[in-house]
Amino acid sequence: MVKEIFLVLSFFIATLTNAQKLNIDTATVKLSPIYHHGAKTDKFFTLYFWDIKEGQNQLLYPDGHKYLEGSYSIGKDSSRIRQGFFQYFYQNGSIKICGNYLNDKQKGLWKYYDSSEVCIYHIDHDSNIKTYFHENGNISALGKYKISKAGHESRYGKWIFYHKNGKLSCIGKLNWTGKVGKWNYYDISGQYLKTLIYKRQRLKKYKRINVNSDYRNICECK
Repeated sequence: MVKEIFLVLSFFIATLTNAQKLNIDTATVKLSPIYHHGAKTDKFFTLYFWDIKEGQNQLLYPDGHKYLEGSYSIGKDSSRIRQGFFQYFYQNGSIKICGNYLNDKQKGLWKYYDSSEVCIYHIDHDSNIKTYFHENGNISALGKYKISKAGHESRYGKWIFYHKNGKLSCIGKLNWTGKVGKWNYYDISGQYLKTLIYKRQRLKKYKRINVNSDYRNICECK
């Protein structure tokens, strides 16, 4: 009888130890939905940030599906600092965003996908170059972007647009008001069509473009 109790206790202790080791390797934290005026939004938050442990973590949607996976370090003020490779997921389990952090700042190439894991665009945070893609995988547009102090993203400088077949569509300069200066346009075979000159629009007539609202329209050279 004593031997049986000893075996049961030994098994329980071994199981508990293994579970603790698992939690040390990968901490799992379930997120809570954010409500606005009583209505549930599509955003989530961590109720207790200290649930995020140093090392590898998995944050879960309220329904238990994976939200993100990545490694954290703990700052002197107990803040959680993202380090290394991170993956964010849609609730259907497909990859949404992936890339690397260095001291909680995005570094290098970050890729963004739709819910079918087709790459929509990627951003090189070292060169500040953003590249969009057509549904067939060919590049649709590329150029530089910058983020204002208020957190608004805008394209600026030289941008190149391509037809779905990979041929050049148009090329010119952008600023926060849209197209400026000389723009060259090309037909579906890449042959030169025309040149148009754009002047900076007056602020009262300008409606800011949300560059992330509909990327398919952004990538068309109109």
